[in-house]
Amino acid sequence: MNHRHILILRLILWSIPTVILGIVLWHIVIPSGRALYTWTADKQSDQLEKISPAERFVKDGSTYVIKQSPLYLTVRSPRPFNKVKLTVKYKNLGDSLIFESGLMAGGKLKNYRLQPLSNELINNLMNDKTWNQIIDGDTILLTKNKKYKDLASFKKNPPAAKNVAVYNYDFFEKIRLATYRSPNKLIVNAEGLLGKWQAYTYLKNEPFRARILATDFNNDLDRDNLRLVIRDSQNKVVYTFDHLDGNDKEGSGEENAQEEFTITSDKLPEGMYKLEWQAGNDWVVDKLSTNSSKVSFVGTLRLAALAKPLTAWIKSPNFTAQTTDPRGLQLISVANDVLNVSEIYKQYSLPVNCQAKACEVGFKQGAVQVSVNGLLSFSADGLVGPEVKKINSWFDVSDADVKYIVAKYQKPTNVDDYKVATTEFSLQDAYKENGRYSIMLSAEGRANEFSQGLEIKEIKVEFIGTSLMDYLKRLFD
Repeated sequence: MNHRHILILRLILWSIPTVILGIVLWHIVIPSGRALYTWTADKQSDQLEKISPAERFVKDGSTYVIKQSPLYLTVRSPRPFNKVKLTVKYKNLGDSLIFESGLMAGGKLKNYRLQPLSNELINNLMNDKTWNQIIDGDTILLTKNKKYKDLASFKKNPPAAKNVAVYNYDFFEKIRLATYRSPNKLIVNAEGLLGKWQAYTYLKNEPFRARILATDFNNDLDRDNLRLVIRDSQNKVVYTFDHLDGNDKEGSGEENAQEEFTITSDKLPEGMYKLEWQAGNDWVVDKLSTNSSKVSFVGTLRLAALAKPLTAWIKSPNFTAQTTDPRGLQLISVANDVLNVSEIYKQYSLPVNCQAKACEVGFKQGAVQVSVNGLLSFSADGLVGPEVKKINSWFDVSDADVKYIVAKYQKPTNVDDYKVATTEFSLQDAYKENGRYSIMLSAEGRANEFSQGLEIKEIKVEFIGTSLMDYLKRLFD
């Protein structure tokens, strides 16, 4: 072998590690500032590590069928990015299905902030020629008349709340209770509330005062911080209470001694206020006492395991219950009907005529999660809240009172026999652990429809951030 051949061989040998290093750096740096990863039933990206729990979905040919919700997707990010775009190609088997996703947020409190992927009720109404359509950016306004020419005029002179239904949109209503009298003392409003919850309350030109007895069970490894946010009828934050967890028992399963939190806001004008209790699943509010006789919970409420009966009152067209705890298996009386929660993880739903007049609900014990499309109170005269209806899977599209529908929502596109839905999340306050993010997929439907499943064909996760060229420009500007 002559000298020239030896030189060429050396160059080749030296170039191999250089090329390998270049390829590795290219995948780490990602000069374009965009990284796209795809997951299918047949082919999965290394960056999309897993979907769990496995028992909630089954493989069916080239797709996965979700049988229970929610599911969690772990995504690994090769470097810092600004936002992430989630695209799901799917097929649903029930017209009432609502499909949403959430990215786990960080900060003092870790939770999933849900955003819409698809709402089949709204999709169908947008195809219904009897509804007029106004689209303003990411907001859709559907009307039964032509009173409003645009979204701005709707906001400036809104209709009565009872004529409005909303999805992913805050519609504000001022409520005045002429006969309301403050109790001028703390009264018990609820017991045994697990994790986070939201409620409406009413104040009569006075501070909001509360005494909360709560217990931290230390099952999770993360710090169990607490926050109570109070918002007025314009969604403005008027008071915030924070408690930072300082104990060293996290993840031990050893419960702390019961703690007492005393809360007093500044004096607030008369009106309705929204309470947002932000807490992890380790926290149980053993007893909530406030200076208002009007406290109504909205959306989903989780009741802790209590060895005694509970009574509540609801104003809602439906009542839904589910439990993951065998202690929550029970017969729940709702008005003149009974809902039999006989299996864990399974969702049970009941249509009820409890809108014009409140209905009584009887629990034999707690350890159950309940949902209403309206209000729930543990006092017969405690119901208070806006009359605006929420468009969930139990929404009655034939409701004659509803003349306006407003939603922050983007309708999915149709591709072959599937639908493609997209949403974006900012990564600014997202929770990241060892380079990994957590995304939740949540599907909601009436029990007899969602049992047929939600078929997932493909999931794409695209990280979007600063390109190498933009970074160098900023560096030398």
